[in-house]
Amino acid sequence: MYRFWCEVNEAWSEASLVWLGSFIRGCERGMRRDEVELDIWCRRGKWVDCYSQLVGQVVRGIIECSIKIFDDVDNPLGIDLGGRCIPRESVGIAVSRIAHLNSMIGDSNFIEALRQIPMSYEDLYATKKRDTYIHCDIDGIFTEWFGLDLLLDEIEESSKVLGECIVGVNEYEDIKEALAGTHSEKFIEGLDGVYINAGLVAFCNFRAIDEEKLIEFLNGRDSYCLEQDYINSRYEKSEISANWNYTYRKSKTGVKLLPYFIHFYGKSKPFLENNEKCTDKDIYEYWDEWYCGVMRVRGILSNEFIERCRRNFTYARNVIDGLQC
Repeated sequence: MYRFWCEVNEAWSEASLVWLGSFIRGCERGMRRDEVELDIWCRRGKWVDCYSQLVGQVVRGIIECSIKIFDDVDNPLGIDLGGRCIPRESVGIAVSRIAHLNSMIGDSNFIEALRQIPMSYEDLYATKKRDTYIHCDIDGIFTEWFGLDLLLDEIEESSKVLGECIVGVNEYEDIKEALAGTHSEKFIEGLDGVYINAGLVAFCNFRAIDEEKLIEFLNGRDSYCLEQDYINSRYEKSEISANWNYTYRKSKTGVKLLPYFIHFYGKSKPFLENNEKCTDKDIYEYWDEWYCGVMRVRGILSNEFIERCRRNFTYARNVIDGLQC
């Protein structure tokens, strides 16, 4: 079984519906969609009931989808929040990804144990085929080139010779200069030229992650990107095609490809009100793709959100066309 999951708060709930619509279209074409489950972890609040109904309209029973609730605080692990690449208000959600992974792994082991009684847990762990857990950020969109079967096949092929490992797109060459300014030489040497971006990452053959070791790491210098730095430094890494997590940095390296998932990481996003304005055309390269996604699910989006995305799209188009300076 392949279990996808993501985290959503109220502020990004409409953006997540655009992401979800693009994901479901790809799943609808997949022959292996019966192998897929999606867990949407929602920060507790009154908004969740209405949001759940909208999710149901988008999913339409194509895959099994569950809404799970979590309580998020600004500083869930008592870590120093300064000097991170992630905004202070988003640190809680970023760190909670590991807790959610551990929760899903625990649920899976418990269900399997019930089926296997009187088998011992040690025997169970040694023999069971573990689920593959795939995390995806919602600040992105799947394109028409996305195929569910292709993704699952690539993950399987990439991870089959390794044990416990993470699988994703290697962005080391894109960010090695930035890493040199934020991380220790020991950390960079340990990467061995592979750094997986967690915007779309698969956890294969995983047991629960030790949260005490995670906390210890997060209080050190090399946790600039929080749990992303942790999993890259502690686990075997295996690569899939760059198409699966396309960021604007790919344009700068001259890579030519048809992206399957476009990840709008950074401070400028096509759905935010207060974007950091700049004239870098690469940042805005696929904002038209996002706006098309908005239009596909506009019936369940607010007028304010649609108008905001339209303004952002217009600005991006002007930058690309050289009309904005």
